Amino acid sequence: MTSHNEDNSGARHGGLDGARKRRVAIVFGTRPEVIKLVPVLMELRRLAAARTPIEVVTVSTGQQADLLSQTLAFFELVPDRELTTPIDDDLAVRHGQLVAELGGLFAAERIERVLVQGDTTSAFAAALAAFYAGIPVDHIEAGLRTGDLAAPFPEELHRRCIAACARLHFCPTAGARANLVAEGIAPRDILVVGNTVIDAMRLVEDRIVAPACLPPPRGPRLFVTVHRRENLPHLDNGILAGLLRVLVQVPDVELVVAVHPNPAVRGPLRDRLSGHPRVHLVEPLGYAETLGLVRSSTLVVTDSGGLQEEATALGTPVVVLREATERVEAVQAGNALLVGTTAPEVARHIGRILADSELRGRMARPSDVFGDGFAAQRIVGWLCAAMEVDRGAATATAAATATATETSAATATETSAATTTATETTTATETSAATTTATETTTETTTETTTATTAVAAAPAAGTGAGAAGTKREAS
Repeated sequence: MTSHNEDNSGARHGGLDGARKRRVAIVFGTRPEVIKLVPVLMELRRLAAARTPIEVVTVSTGQQADLLSQTLAFFELVPDRELTTPIDDDLAVRHGQLVAELGGLFAAERIERVLVQGDTTSAFAAALAAFYAGIPVDHIEAGLRTGDLAAPFPEELHRRCIAACARLHFCPTAGARANLVAEGIAPRDILVVGNTVIDAMRLVEDRIVAPACLPPPRGPRLFVTVHRRENLPHLDNGILAGLLRVLVQVPDVELVVAVHPNPAVRGPLRDRLSGHPRVHLVEPLGYAETLGLVRSSTLVVTDSGGLQEEATALGTPVVVLREATERVEAVQAGNALLVGTTAPEVARHIGRILADSELRGRMARPSDVFGDGFAAQRIVGWLCAAMEVDRGAATATAAATATATETSAATATETSAATTTATETTTATETSAATTTATETTTETTTETTTATTAVAAAPAAGTGAGAAGTKREAS
């Protein structure tokens, strides 16, 4: 394990006022995790600066080394601790290594709570290591499901197992909450907060730029990404063959293809697409450039989960190269279309969208189904209440959350407002029980904690689109 901060016993065990610091570990290992955790980290650090007795320890597993370092640099973030064990390609070996090293780190650093995001191997390993050590673990972006353990693989299993370990479940939507309730998770521990990716987009809005490596488009531009493990058998003769058909059928279309570092993806992409005059093969772009390309493209063609969310928020139609998606809200809102991975279906659906300006226009309406950009404030408010360290600063966070959400709610659709109201009525009635359950170490709840928690619960939760466990592509 590598440490980038000197050990300071005064900072570790007591603040300026002598209060004991409560150490919270935020664990990440991939680019999407960093993007979605940065807003939460910033909010926690803001509270720490306001003399709240929370100390954040950021832990990098290095799971996705190249893409991770690029994203950390963009956000000017240096992890406090970095795991040193080389990441093995074998899933079982990798998982075992991470659980062992993270367990040792949590003990050495006297971690009292762990935050994980999503469904990566890093998130699963951190959740399990914390569970084994008796450390409460909270899950951000909880409740996403396709209902199929093979899609996505192995992430569907990871997130189900994390749910079994977690104390608080921060869901992006009401549909995600419904999935957890159906699995038997106590409703009082499930909190609909919105997706922090929208927070991240709001934070970097002024930095979004068009990729400098690309010429201006001369026709419809498709931004293509593919990397999912379960799609590898369908990559060459399915997805890529379908894209080549589109290039033939639509003479002025051009593809911008982000080439994933995985050799199993890079090889077929270069073999099948390099040299074509209307194909631009690019190395993975930075976050601001990726958002710029999403915003300026005619379509996003992807098997990525995060891009489904970002494109939906920006109003760029999404063609999803999967048989099922856990981002059901994008499909229900009309922003995304599941097309599968066979060449005929990929080509047919892309061609239909490009040819039908009315359909494309309906898909190109920005949607707030994944949140309003203030999920991190809600998460931190609930976390502070659970840890009983919310006196003063956390109350301010809750108030800021309520104010920000009221502003956002003015632009929400009638459907979202109705869903939000129903969700919050349930959540508000369970606030006291949620706080009591989440806080193990006390026998009574302080007035300040109850006040802050109630304020957060009363704030309308964004990203409450309805949905059941996963949406599967219908035969056509």
